[in-house]
Amino acid sequence: MEKTQYTAAQLGMLAGIVLGAGIGIVLFAISGNAVYIALAGAGAGIGLALGAGIDSHRKAQGDRQGR
Repeated sequence: MEKTQYTAAQLGMLAGIVLGAGIGIVLFAISGNAVYIALAGAGAGIGLALGAGIDSHRKAQGDRQGR
């Protein structure tokens, strides 16, 4: 079985969902306002954007080095 290589965009999105949902659930528990649960979606978007930027930077570095 081959080991799956995840991209930075995938890992960033996962981390964003986990962090956003964690913070959102804590804020929801404190305030009772369900809008805070949307932080999971915002976290996913931010993680995706950062991860895609890291992926493109890595690709540009590899192109410059002749890979």
